[in-house]
Amino acid sequence: MKKREEIQTLADIAEFNPKLDPKYSPNLFRWMKHHLTRGAKFSVYRSTDPDQKGRLWIGFKTGCGVVAVPLPRAMTTRKEALAWSYPGMVRIDGWFSSYKKGGRCFIDPDHTQLFADERWATKGKRRTCLWCGLKQNLREWEEVITVQRTDWVTAPHRKLEETIALGRAKWEMAPSTKKRNMKK
Repeated sequence: MKKREEIQTLADIAEFNPKLDPKYSPNLFRWMKHHLTRGAKFSVYRSTDPDQKGRLWIGFKTGCGVVAVPLPRAMTTRKEALAWSYPGMVRIDGWFSSYKKGGRCFIDPDHTQLFADERWATKGKRRTCLWCGLKQNLREWEEVITVQRTDWVTAPHRKLEETIALGRAKWEMAPSTKKRNMKK
């Protein structure tokens, strides 16, 4: 790829083909291929909108701003990801060069995102990233959870105890009342 941060031809994206190296996103590759056939020349942008918190977008410039789709959506929804026009986007220089070196691990350096295809080779309590070679160890721990609850309970009360005892005594001494069959 030439030293520029704009993808212009199918030859520019050929090196990102996941069939050549699985570290590249198959969905992002399809998305780029689909939009290049429509004549787009695209780059990666960062939103300047504070509500977007620096979200990355992939798209192309127009007279109205940047027509783009969030980068994670392009990586997960294949070529059908919808693009929207946004003002206030800043092109990120060096993004495609870094993606070429690190593939999806450049996008997810903490290795926390789940990808549809196999990313890990696991052996016992150790795993290795198949795309960049990062090694992780499984850590296990127990958590004790304390649940604090509240409830209203009746406090011991002498007068109440006397009333209950008196009521029981009256009830126990009351004569039984059976209904008699009365004939007319």
